[in-house]
Parts: sequence; C-alpha cells; structure tokens
Amino acid sequence: MPRPPKPVCKALLVCRQISEDPIAGDQFLLGLIRWISAPAFPARLPLAIFSRWTCGHGDYQVEVQLQTTDGEVVWRDGPPEPWKMSDPLRMFDLSLRLAVVFPSPGNFDFVILANGEEVDRHPFQAMMAGRPAS
Repeated sequence: MPRPPKPVCKALLVCRQISEDPIAGDQFLLGLIRWISAPAFPARLPLAIFSRWTCGHGDYQVEVQLQTTDGEVVWRDGPPEPWKMSDPLRMFDLSLRLAVVFPSPGNFDFVILANGEEVDRHPFQAMMAGRPAS
C-alpha cells in the first residue's frame, strides 16, 4: 500500500503546557518558549509540542526529534499509534506532552516527522542556568 502524501504543517510551537477546555474543546498554550536553561546537563525537562496540520490523506506515524545544528538526532519520541487525518481539507491539531532530554547546552532544532518525512522544524536553544538568552 502506498504511503499517503506528506501533510502541510501550519504551526509548530514549543510551550511549557497545553490545557484543554473540556466544554468547548479549545486548547490553551501556556508559556511559549524558544529556549530553556538548566543547572546541569544532560537535562530532562517536561515540554509540550503543538502542531497544526492540513492536507492529510490517511494515517501518519508521528515522531518528534531533537537534532543538533549538524542534523544529529539526540532525542526522539512520539505517539505509539498512527495519527489519522482522513480529510485533506480539515485542520488537525496534535498536542504532545513530552519529557525532552537535552544532552548539552547548545542550539538545536525540534523536528516533526510524518511517516519518516520531515514536516517542519523549530529552532531551540538550551543553556546553563544563569546565562542570558542570545
């Protein structure tokens, strides 16, 4: 069976927490961040990833990777079950709560993949506590 075409990512955001209104179903992104600081590395931190996709034509195995600027994958995670996107005209919101492991201070990219293909990336910085963000 052929793979479905790669979906289009309209948003990829990293935040501290994602909450949902149980009545309306709205999602609230709390603490949008571009960098973290930690007192020691490797550092394991709870983060949330929000991604909005469209043009989906089937089931997608989703994976989030943390890559160095050289493209080395230093951490990865994702939901165990495929993500179903049956209507290519509809927007689909993916909210993931993850414990991300940063191996060292430095510049990284969060990369989101669908069936092994890169859909989008988001630059991110990790630094030792007490140092200002650049």
